Amino acid sequence: MDNHPGNGHKNYYRLTQVDYNGQSEQFDIITIDVNIQVDHVPFVYPMPATNVINIVMTNDAALSILNVNGLKLSNHSLKKGKNNVNISGLTKGVYSLNIAGKNSKLIAE
Repeated sequence: MDNHPGNGHKNYYRLTQVDYNGQSEQFDIITIDVNIQVDHVPFVYPMPATNVINIVMTNDAALSILNVNGLKLSNHSLKKGKNNVNISGLTKGVYSLNIAGKNSKLIAE
């Protein structure tokens, strides 16, 4: 995991999957453009979450929740300030949060 991606330019990543039996598979290189303004990064908590996630925004935005296959499960409108999003209908698992505002987009997994 890249905890400090370069901001304002392209970042290149390659995934290598190692199975329990020791076999590995290397996937193609992907490119991700990172352009995040620090003052626009939302604060999302708690993680992990069970029934509600809290998202603190510095501006209005749209939230999409996606499953691991990229299927959009729900859409929500976020306002500046604290937002409570009910996720009690989601089964236990890993989801992506796609938050898109006027000048920024953040995908968090």
